[in-house]
Amino acid sequence: MALIKSITSGSFEAIQTVTYGKTSTLGDNLDKVFYVTEQGSDDNNNGKTIGSAFRTIKAAALAASQSIVANGITPTLPYRTTIRVKTGYYVEEAPIVIANNVSILGDDLRSVVVRPSDATSGSNLFLMNNGSYAFGLRLEGCVIDDLEDPKNGFFFAFQPGASISTSPYVQNCSAIRTPPDKFYTPLDSASANPLVGNGPGGMLIDDAVLDPYSPLRSMIVDSYTQVAFNGIGVCARGRGYGQMVSFFTNFSRVGVYAKDGGHCSLLNSNTTFGDFGLRSSGSRILVNPDTTLVTSASYVDAVSSALILDNTGSITNYMINELAISGSTQYTSSYQSGAIRTATLKDATLLVKCITDDLLSPAVVRVSQFGSGQFLGQDTTVGKVRTLPVQSGFSKGAVTAFRINDGFDMARDYILAYDKINYYIQNDPNNLFSSVPTTTKQKVSQLLNMLKDTIQRVVINQSGADLLTEFGSLITSTSHDFSYAGSGVNFLALPNNQGGVGKTNIDLRVYQENNGRVYYTAGDETGDQYQGNDFIIRQSTGTIEGRTFYRAITAQITPINLALETV
Repeated sequence: MALIKSITSGSFEAIQTVTYGKTSTLGDNLDKVFYVTEQGSDDNNNGKTIGSAFRTIKAAALAASQSIVANGITPTLPYRTTIRVKTGYYVEEAPIVIANNVSILGDDLRSVVVRPSDATSGSNLFLMNNGSYAFGLRLEGCVIDDLEDPKNGFFFAFQPGASISTSPYVQNCSAIRTPPDKFYTPLDSASANPLVGNGPGGMLIDDAVLDPYSPLRSMIVDSYTQVAFNGIGVCARGRGYGQMVSFFTNFSRVGVYAKDGGHCSLLNSNTTFGDFGLRSSGSRILVNPDTTLVTSASYVDAVSSALILDNTGSITNYMINELAISGSTQYTSSYQSGAIRTATLKDATLLVKCITDDLLSPAVVRVSQFGSGQFLGQDTTVGKVRTLPVQSGFSKGAVTAFRINDGFDMARDYILAYDKINYYIQNDPNNLFSSVPTTTKQKVSQLLNMLKDTIQRVVINQSGADLLTEFGSLITSTSHDFSYAGSGVNFLALPNNQGGVGKTNIDLRVYQENNGRVYYTAGDETGDQYQGNDFIIRQSTGTIEGRTFYRAITAQITPINLALETV
């Protein structure tokens, strides 16, 4: 209860408020804002006021993640927490885990400087989770591990095991690395500039570290500037997706890097100086179940959908018990307890939900998506429980080879699991589905048989090349600026009129390799305008060049020529 003064009567009245499922008074401290200052203390303070602020962001991030537990709150809405970082210089022990729906707000990107300690400079600094947000920070000090195959040394990356439904968001931040002793160090672009050394990375968007069930694998960036010798602005790997507005990189080894099927979308951005501007490399596999096998796809039954969903537990328990009896000898005992049992039940629960979703729609969408999701489509660590990984290097149209080292036992158990789910719904041993029409059961059976067909053909028979396609890494950028792109990664890259010797390298500023793709509209320091590589408006001459232009002209003229010849 709390006392407030009534406007109408002038007297005090008691009221009660409910906050996030917990009965609370207006005076309760919900620990939703924590402070960090240079004068703070991690040992003696609790961060709840500026006067009792923490000294490090890491301590505040830990307190923020624990505050919901400390308050005993069971949230019915997302519990959101803010860390306010006041003007100062902060050396942090990386990594710093930013929990779900936690925001870091710096005073501004010039006065709040954050860097990892020298001992942890090779780690990713901020590990972002669902709904994480960072604003108003100047970032320094990270060092990328490998400029060709980067995985560490970024300021922002996903927290391993995170499940993302609201993309982490980085806004109005800057990253700086221009050491004076490297201003004019000799450059060697072909060897990644070893005398300059590796710089920092902005964002690493790598889905391989996420919970395999994560609905999204994306980050959002707005108003980010990186001035860093020989670094990488953003790298999207695998199924990672980056959406960036006003994303500016200077002197980077790579401004934007899409790798192994990664996808980046940019608007109103630039890559100035540096080596590679927009670099897209490699691809990943997409597995597409044959939905034509579901001839009853258009059939809809909302009542049976709800009934099957309500009995998910009975269906999955029957399946797991049967696998424990008749599954492969390698995994049978694992279905009785442990991580494989937990993962198998989680998979099966999701599958039943997908089946019931498709019973609500005259299409095959969710079960097909589930089937595709069984494959990571990129080379990952052996031993993933919930996936059947495809080796990298697949070439479209060829029969792929899978890295299944157990004689396909796991693949066969996938098929057996689908059979057991189907048997339970079709034969109804516990008399749960007597009201389910035959046509509904037929659609359920066809959906599960589609999944069996996918695993059998692609994994066991290795004859399902028609179900496989490649998704080449993709960068799309609208209104991009290439100012002296490809000229180098330190001040030698500056043009002659600014004291350097740099020259634009058109071959590096848009770089596509191993099925990677870049689609863009852009301008550069000459004022020329580009609609991709094949349509160029030359500002100095007022002319148009490029294969696309010439083909368009030919398409116009040829019919006229043919017509004139017939006169």
